[in-house]
Amino acid sequence: MDIQRAGEEIENAVRAYLQKDELGRYKMDVTRQRPLLLIGPPGLGKTAIVAQAATHLKIGMLSYTMTHHTRQSVMGLPFIEEDELGGRIVSVTRYTMSEIVATIYRKVRESGNSEGILFLDEINCVSETLAPTMLMLLQSKTFGNEQIPPGWVIVSAGNPPEYNNSVHEFDVVTLDRLRRIDIEPSYKAFKKYALSKMVYPGIISYLNLKENNFYSIKTTVDGKRFVTARGWEDLSFLLYAYDQLKLKVDAKLISEYIQDDAIAQDFANYLELYSKYKTDYDVAKVISGDFFEVPAGYIENYVAQESSNGTPDEYGMSDSDFVKYTDEAKQQMAKLDYLMKNRTGLRIANSYLPLVHAPFDEKYGLIEIMVSTLIKIFNDTEVYDFAIKKIFNCIVMFKNTFEGQQTKGESYNQQGGALSVNSGIVNSDANTDALNSFMSSLQKGSGIHRPAPADGANQQNMTAAQQAKADFLAERARRGGYTYNNAASAYGQSEQEQDNNNNSYTNKGFSFSKYGGNDVYGSGNDVYGGGGSSYSGGNSKYASGYSMSSNYGGPGGDTGRGSAGKLDSNEYADSNPSGVIGTVYENVSALIEKQETMPLSDAEKTANAICLNFVKTLRSDFLATYPNLKVALDKIKAYFDTFKNRRQDAIRHGDYGIYFGYTFLETLYGMGNECILFTSDLAISNSAKKFFMNHGTGPGVAEYRRHYQKLMTDNGRAGLMQEANIYGN
Repeated sequence: MDIQRAGEEIENAVRAYLQKDELGRYKMDVTRQRPLLLIGPPGLGKTAIVAQAATHLKIGMLSYTMTHHTRQSVMGLPFIEEDELGGRIVSVTRYTMSEIVATIYRKVRESGNSEGILFLDEINCVSETLAPTMLMLLQSKTFGNEQIPPGWVIVSAGNPPEYNNSVHEFDVVTLDRLRRIDIEPSYKAFKKYALSKMVYPGIISYLNLKENNFYSIKTTVDGKRFVTARGWEDLSFLLYAYDQLKLKVDAKLISEYIQDDAIAQDFANYLELYSKYKTDYDVAKVISGDFFEVPAGYIENYVAQESSNGTPDEYGMSDSDFVKYTDEAKQQMAKLDYLMKNRTGLRIANSYLPLVHAPFDEKYGLIEIMVSTLIKIFNDTEVYDFAIKKIFNCIVMFKNTFEGQQTKGESYNQQGGALSVNSGIVNSDANTDALNSFMSSLQKGSGIHRPAPADGANQQNMTAAQQAKADFLAERARRGGYTYNNAASAYGQSEQEQDNNNNSYTNKGFSFSKYGGNDVYGSGNDVYGGGGSSYSGGNSKYASGYSMSSNYGGPGGDTGRGSAGKLDSNEYADSNPSGVIGTVYENVSALIEKQETMPLSDAEKTANAICLNFVKTLRSDFLATYPNLKVALDKIKAYFDTFKNRRQDAIRHGDYGIYFGYTFLETLYGMGNECILFTSDLAISNSAKKFFMNHGTGPGVAEYRRHYQKLMTDNGRAGLMQEANIYGN
């Protein structure tokens, strides 16, 4: 089978092995969970497909190359221990925990996910001293005396003997305990992967024409000559880098990755032509709708008319008036309007006319650049989809923590005397109204929807509250008693539910009341005030007005509640706004750090980086403008709107780009093989599929679906292959 089918087999096997009954027990006994053995030539992507399976299943993964391990690292180190055996004390040999098993437990602790894949590469190349240990592992999932934790599935991989002189063939006893999956090279599977990973489009267009050059391993008088999927992908990164630096790529350089001189030279020759296509035909203009002639004044008149009338966003994403769109967006909308009214008889710009009679390899190159450009836009959209939700959740966390801090300040007013204005938290009701209005304004046009009202989801909310309680206890234990506000309002609980939770949890030293509850901030243990009082006392360890960050905070004497002093960066400030931001920043950082221990998509990793940068900006902007809350919120909203607008622009650009692409190809070639190739590439791209599913309401996606239904038939595919074969494929 090909690598794509192997990936599906891995995912299905893991799902089956980890299926649980109603009591939460694994249905399949561990001894029946046969480890998977992937056997295939080197460089096919066996490790990558296992990592992809873990990402899709949202479970952990640990990868080991077994040829790098000794018996001691796998079994553990021996030590002598005294034991009573047969009525006498004797010295016996014990072993420390296996390095591999210990790492699994650490992974579980760091990620909080008890399930995962243990991937053992080159398992059929282990030394003879390790062979019995491997047999025990495959049979009973143990390394030495240590059992692999439940919920972890073993997947192993190796090369056939003809590709590796170090291979030891498994005997029947061992093979009878495995699920063996033989993998063969397949360009079709690689192309699907390559499109999703944005492999250099020149490589894809070349391999479309010369599929036989995708994978090759042979022995010559000069030694081994080979080309692998790994080689093409690694070369792709280099080609992108050389393009940016405007450096020349020749056959000598290519042969360092594609280690077959004939294929390297052939690709170098093609790359020269491909570079010419890129220069002659600016694909970015095609995707942006700049390939045809628009009558003079049409765009200006369209913009003027829509600016005066106002128009809703065709995707339902924004309530903004037309005048608020970027100039580029306005021009694209005007071009789309013209195309939809004047698609027949369209006048293509003269620079694209040579493509009408261009050879098929030139068309291939152009189409792959078009597809690659669109996939880059689709990937950007996915990043912004993730980022906008993560940023919004950070702001929700900020709002709830801020409200809790205000209520704590009010408690000080009641129990410990009035706070000074300089301490920061003032005018709670007005601030709450401002925050609620602010949150409502953020959601417009962001693609984020408010959660269902509490009355319609009480059971779900109570479950969320229970999870919040567990998170609270874990955080308090980790920090040795210092804790944060866990406002139940974040989980949508009703007032009665909050009161019930508060009453039942208060005796345990924490609260889930609407704004955090008094016990969160002090329970007579001098956390926030000495002298036996939870809130105030002349000998308080922590003077109010000092923050989590030593860079912010005024002297405690301002409030008359103790002598001046500084809080440690991990200690909470009683009434300073920087404490709010510090809490949010620490919580977000901890959450992202935890997520990074799990396999994540490239889009989610980028979104995490954007989210962290946002919280840093929120911290600096908020502290620079507080106590003027409106100015602070305006700054936060401006930052949020930046990403909201980028998301909208990416969605619009992607959808319009599809429409412009089809119009361009149809104008030049009609509904021919060029449209079939364009549609086929979009159909096998995971990035395109996600875009169609999440943002499939615009004219471009509708155009794709029309072409797919009309063109992607057996006759259409046959015509494409017949034309491609003319060029020696």
